[in-house]
Amino acid sequence: MEAEVHALDPVSGGEMSVSWTAEEHQVDNVGTFEEVVEHERLVTVEETPQGVNRITYEFHDAGDGTEIVLTHELPDAQMVDGASEG
Repeated sequence: MEAEVHALDPVSGGEMSVSWTAEEHQVDNVGTFEEVVEHERLVTVEETPQGVNRITYEFHDAGDGTEIVLTHELPDAQMVDGASEG
């Protein structure tokens, strides 16, 4: 899988745009950074025809590393099923 970053401005309200390509299949992720708290929390939002796709990343100290808790909010069951399949 390859990723091409078109825009990445990690500030609240900043734009993000990434294309993911595997063989002949491409997925484009376009959205904004809803919340950016350095070393603590990052929230990205994408508007889709089905509704809002929100991903929250929380960063916690884990001794010699960092624990990342990811919460992916999807607007409907069909998108949840698709995300589960990859």
